[in-house]
Amino acid sequence: MLSNQTPDDGKSNQELLQRRFLAAYELTQSIDDAARHAKIPRQTHYDWLEGDSGYRGRFQRARGRANQTLEDEAVRRTLVGIRKPVLYKGRQVRVQGELRYVTEHSDRLLLCLLQAYYPEKFGDPADLIKLFETDPEKLTDRQLDVLVEGFARYSEKLRTAGDNQQKKDASAGVMEMTAPAVATPSA
Repeated sequence: MLSNQTPDDGKSNQELLQRRFLAAYELTQSIDDAARHAKIPRQTHYDWLEGDSGYRGRFQRARGRANQTLEDEAVRRTLVGIRKPVLYKGRQVRVQGELRYVTEHSDRLLLCLLQAYYPEKFGDPADLIKLFETDPEKLTDRQLDVLVEGFARYSEKLRTAGDNQQKKDASAGVMEMTAPAVATPSA
């Protein structure tokens, strides 16, 4: 320790670095970028997590605020949309001298938000994947019901798509051809 430093200087410097790191993390949501901003090795963050329970709690709160920022942006893009220029042959379109824009909303983000907020109604794809990876004997009655409902919806979607394709083919004069059965030689 340098002679003009008190034991508290190291502690206050660490707290300053931690505050700087956490503030940058909330903005960037990136450990690498936050470490670069705080001018510390990224490993320092992990060391603090392991050895400083106060820091661990502050990091969890910063992560929660960072996650809320992501969620707020997803909601904004879903409801308000993103203003994008209208292009034609690589150039922005002008009508009567004014640049034209279109507002795009994200259906995919909307579905993700609905699944997050109302998984019982809109389903959580992760739950379905977990069901497929589970031994059927270990599934609860509710899980089996969800699985059967999912298969029924999927089957109906396929049947409807097939019916629509057959109608389209029939109206276009296309007949479905089936290949003749081919006998396989016996060994």
